Amino acid sequence: MMRKWMKKSLLAGFLGACICGIAGCGGNKEESYRVIEIMQLEGTAVVTREEVGELEAYENMRLESGDQMRVEEESSVVLSLDDDKYVLVEPGTQMSLTAEGSSADSRTVIHLEEGAVVSQLTQKLSDESSYEVTTPNSTMAVRGTVFRVEVTYDENGESRTCVTVLEGVVGSRLIYPDGSEDSLEEERQIPMGSQVNIRSDEEISEYYPYDMTEIDFERYSVEAMDFLNLCLERDAELCITAEEIDEWIQVISGESEPEEEEVTEEPEQITEEEEDTETEPVNTPAQTQPVTEPAAEETAVQPETPPAAEESTGGSSSGGSSSDSSNPSEEDTPGTTETFTVTFTYQGNTFYTLTVEEGSTAAAPILQPTANGHWDYDSGAAVTGNMTVVWVEE
Repeated sequence: MMRKWMKKSLLAGFLGACICGIAGCGGNKEESYRVIEIMQLEGTAVVTREEVGELEAYENMRLESGDQMRVEEESSVVLSLDDDKYVLVEPGTQMSLTAEGSSADSRTVIHLEEGAVVSQLTQKLSDESSYEVTTPNSTMAVRGTVFRVEVTYDENGESRTCVTVLEGVVGSRLIYPDGSEDSLEEERQIPMGSQVNIRSDEEISEYYPYDMTEIDFERYSVEAMDFLNLCLERDAELCITAEEIDEWIQVISGESEPEEEEVTEEPEQITEEEEDTETEPVNTPAQTQPVTEPAAEETAVQPETPPAAEESTGGSSSGGSSSDSSNPSEEDTPGTTETFTVTFTYQGNTFYTLTVEEGSTAAAPILQPTANGHWDYDSGAAVTGNMTVVWVEE
């Protein structure tokens, strides 16, 4: 009887320990586990998981860090990450996903091989968190914004990246064909409403053209436009309105041919007006000649004005008006605000430079040199002179 009781006690204790252990692990998992799931699926998508193989995607499917995804043509996927990040994976896209850390220090990287993704971050990331989209020739990083990244290839197999920013600011850096980054190249920030194109060959990656351009919405898919409407419903402040989105959906889907015909007629009307303006000066040469004669008389009168100017200057130097003339200059100089340069360096090289007004604060670069580290300065302190900020690895 004693042995049976001991066996039961040991068994109960063992089960209790297992339950406690599972509960403890569950508690830790809630703190560090990144919730990634397929929120919406249209068509067909395949998820490839290490040591498992290919899995057919389905709605509410949980994804893991390291998963690869292939979205077929005429298909699309909307991902939800931690309930505050949303990603549209457009038709014909291949990508993989890295998601590490907790809500306090999350690290999210979308490795886009081909196709396009649209990302929305509804909450600003903490200073210890990061969100990046990498392509074969560039890296984009944000804190909280809406932006689209597209990767295509030309007939020679050389990659092309197109980045468009619809809300907030995106930081970008080039990646060279050998996979390295130029530490001397500064981070380039792309503001809302702008588009940047990056191309690469076997030797170099570069912006082309170097200057930013306006967003070319004709590159967007209908799925991307529908996703932007959802972003507006989630209180995003985009550079495009809901009405404009609906108009572009009609253009992209080919339902607005009459509007395109009207656009072609407008240049013809403009050219006719230009022809009219060109003929008007030809008929009035006689009118322009008399105008030049008074101009000559005016120039003849102008030499008489310097003595008057000398009298005024002489009076100002002898009387109290001198203080009046000096006061405006003294009032103008204090009104000018001085600017300073803040230089962020990594391993002795310039990583990013920022020009700020005296008394304002300096925002850190969006991209980080390494996954673990911080900029050694007080981001809330007022700038009172030129300063250099160093990246400290942890």
